[in-house]
Amino acid sequence: MSPAVSLKLYFAPGSSAFAPLIALEELGVRYDVHPVDLAAGEQRQPAYLKVNPRGRVPTLTVDGEPVTEVLAILTYLAHAYPHSALCRWPTR
Repeated sequence: MSPAVSLKLYFAPGSSAFAPLIALEELGVRYDVHPVDLAAGEQRQPAYLKVNPRGRVPTLTVDGEPVTEVLAILTYLAHAYPHSALCRWPTR
């Protein structure tokens, strides 16, 4: 993957967005985090609905293109960084 790829995670504390956040940290790649205040209803505001029309978190944007749902984000990251530990099964 090109180092010029822009990754931005829309994250809400206490949500399922924690798994992609951990994955990004484990990968050691550069990314930005945009917190989404669910209690204030930020996920239903027009600015966020432009990112994810379903109004859900997490959303990972890759060069501005959204990847939504935890499983899809983790799958994307595993395929985008196949040499990472995310793609290795532990050995006993």
